[in-house]
Amino acid sequence: MAAMRVVRDRGAYTASKLALGALADALQAEELHNGVGVTSIYPGRTTTDMQQKVRVHEGGAFQPEEYLAPEAVAHAVLAAVQAPVDSQLTGIVVTPAIVRTLN
Repeated sequence: MAAMRVVRDRGAYTASKLALGALADALQAEELHNGVGVTSIYPGRTTTDMQQKVRVHEGGAFQPEEYLAPEAVAHAVLAAVQAPVDSQLTGIVVTPAIVRTLN
């Protein structure tokens, strides 16, 4: 979700995610006539070892029940891959069903 909103103290990380989104958009525009589709998937916080380390760095508790299961992100990827050929899924946002507040 870093490509969807700017987070204080994470400017370079956010910029890199925004750049990837722009690259995907450009690739989509350039290759559409060749039948190539490009889908950007924007997952929210996902239960991973990396996310656990991020929470330690942020000084908060890691509560995996408040994050996406990796399988939820995999389902989004599968939806993109299985989309009908006459459609374009240019972006999919996947967020946890539970709303939480970060410290």
